[in-house]
Amino acid sequence: MNWVAEKEKIDFMLTTGDNIYPNGIEAPGDFTYADKVMSFLEKPNLKDIPLYVTSGNHDCYVNLDHEIEYSKHNK
Repeated sequence: MNWVAEKEKIDFMLTTGDNIYPNGIEAPGDFTYADKVMSFLEKPNLKDIPLYVTSGNHDCYVNLDHEIEYSKHNK
């Protein structure tokens, strides 16, 4: 994706759910694993592209509110 963004203008990125697999963010405020997953999008050509996140069933297994809270931690 970083390579494509270097060559082409990307207006935004969109996920299709199951972002934090397999159970979403399991403990409130524990963003260690989510930060690791999201670090893949911190490449030079991706980091400033807006990301719109769609929740999937795996994101909701424990508590979807934890992922919503994550959006305040990492935009």
